Amino acid sequence: MLLQPVGGRGQQALLAAPVLVHGLPVTAAYLAAGGSPVHTRTTAGFFAGSSLEDFNPDAVPSAAPAGLVARVPFEFPADQRLAVAVGGDGVVFRADGCFGCFVRTVRALSQKPPPVALEALGALAWQRIVLGLADTLGALRLQGLPLSVLRCEDHG
Repeated sequence: MLLQPVGGRGQQALLAAPVLVHGLPVTAAYLAAGGSPVHTRTTAGFFAGSSLEDFNPDAVPSAAPAGLVARVPFEFPADQRLAVAVGGDGVVFRADGCFGCFVRTVRALSQKPPPVALEALGALAWQRIVLGLADTLGALRLQGLPLSVLRCEDHG
């Protein structure tokens, strides 16, 4: 089945970008249902006898992860070009953007468990990165004041 707004090329891009999901079982389910192959260490007990393959047979990864989606606190490796961090009050994403700015903004996230809506937003952020629709660095919040990306002088 093709998702019309994403198109065939977009769905191929999602299938070609497996993701490692850490600590976010709802995000893993949304990503699998949306067509991304998912490596996960997060689903024990969540699916109650189901697996990611039940959401989408294509969700079973056949290649190494292209990026990482993780719940904070989490130490993101500096060489992780594609990354999404989900905290109790927002989502921060990186698509080749400044690693220092990404880490500083991630540290500003609440370490409380994120609500389900933020986990869904984390999945959407990953899909936008893969589809080339996201800025190189950004932050999202469901309500209240916008979550700003902390800028830095060094953009390396």
